[in-house]
Amino acid sequence: LPEEMAFVYLDGLSLKVFREGEGIVRESVYVALGIAPDGERRVLGFWLLPTESALGWEGVLGELWQRGLRRVLLFITDGLPGLPEAIRRVYPQAEWQRCVVHGVRWSLSQVRSRDRALLAEDLRRVYGAESREEALGALEEVKAAWGSRYPGVVGLWVQDSGAFLRFYGYPKVLWPYLRSTNLMDQDTL
Repeated sequence: LPEEMAFVYLDGLSLKVFREGEGIVRESVYVALGIAPDGERRVLGFWLLPTESALGWEGVLGELWQRGLRRVLLFITDGLPGLPEAIRRVYPQAEWQRCVVHGVRWSLSQVRSRDRALLAEDLRRVYGAESREEALGALEEVKAAWGSRYPGVVGLWVQDSGAFLRFYGYPKVLWPYLRSTNLMDQDTL
């Protein structure tokens, strides 16, 4: 692998696979995609493991290190518990961006159907703001409007605001590509 990648996207996908002697079972495909400093996209690898876990991802990251990838500016991942710590153990200098799409989808799944459109609009003001400061102001409005009704949802966004809003530290032209683990999801934001 190249020694340096600007951005690395890590995401797991659950698939049904045929295992001889077991039949069809669900397993996780771990996928690592990289964007080099010159903008070249590269599949860094994919792995089939029984389940998605931070320990599994740490093994994948260790393999990427062994294959020569020494520096990553920013990892973009979902909110899998323990994953940011696994990244820090292997790539301590790298930053972490939590996938906004995963965060929004989870948040909307936790609220009443009649509140989804309004909450989605308010969250869009957070990640769609023109600056980090404007985003933090919009997050305060989300907290005031929704915090008492949905403390778990709002707590997630407040607690992980640094990770959800990390993309604001990069050039604006890159924001749509850094908010999500899925390069195709940028149009849905």
